[in-house]
Amino acid sequence: MASSFRKLFVVLREAPGSYQDGVWQAGARSIVSIMASVQPVKARVARDEQDMQALTEGRRSSDRVKIYSDTELVLADATALSQSDLIIFEGAVYEIVQTDKYRSDVINHYRHEAIRRGVSPGTVAWLNGTYQREGQ
Repeated sequence: MASSFRKLFVVLREAPGSYQDGVWQAGARSIVSIMASVQPVKARVARDEQDMQALTEGRRSSDRVKIYSDTELVLADATALSQSDLIIFEGAVYEIVQTDKYRSDVINHYRHEAIRRGVSPGTVAWLNGTYQREGQ
């Protein structure tokens, strides 16, 4: 779907990792470009207040954004040993925490939610592995 509201954004993606001889080996890192509309979430809006309650404790006060795109972004999956995608928005890195698929046959798209994880690492630091995710 082409939309004048969408802009080009950088997504940082990590392939599923694995354990080798009991030591965690992170998956290969890549950079993906997507067209999306990214909008900050304001907690003072009643609906967003309900959305905020759905987040786990400790994440409710974090900066959050909603992302609308034709591209499905990756969520963390403990079974598949995969990490969530990260998206760069206004110089910060946000981690995808929720994905919803909308298929109405009118405007098919994905709605993602993400929480701020800090300052953007830059693509070089991401690809060479010097940027570590929170908690690693």
